[in-house]
Amino acid sequence: MSKLEEDGERLDVDRDDGDPMAGVQQTTTLTFSAALEMQEVHQTGSQGGQQAKIDISYAGGRAKGKATTPSQTGPKTIDIDAEMPKGAVDDNALQGLMAAMKWAPGAQDSRRRLPVGQGRADAGVAERRWRRGR
Repeated sequence: MSKLEEDGERLDVDRDDGDPMAGVQQTTTLTFSAALEMQEVHQTGSQGGQQAKIDISYAGGRAKGKATTPSQTGPKTIDIDAEMPKGAVDDNALQGLMAAMKWAPGAQDSRRRLPVGQGRADAGVAERRWRRGR
């Protein structure tokens, strides 16, 4: 389920994701500027009984915050301070952003993604292309 709020200066996307049958719960709040530049990601949830939480802010070409993610040895918390190239999108935001966009048949969008919330801030930027309809 997604909720979208827009006020002309910013876009907020709230999503409840997860699969209770698989033991996964997740709530994500995304904030973008009117130009769809990342401003904040807040995500909470659990997987396999382990708590997860991501709080990241984006400003001045940087992504900063904390991420706690499940691992085989228990929850792992990392500090995030990574370069955020202009136009890049945190991979935690992709599903919410793509669902919030208005798509015309044959429309395409290309975004660079940066996996900052998964402890891979140094993994670089990978470009993905989406296409909806025909």
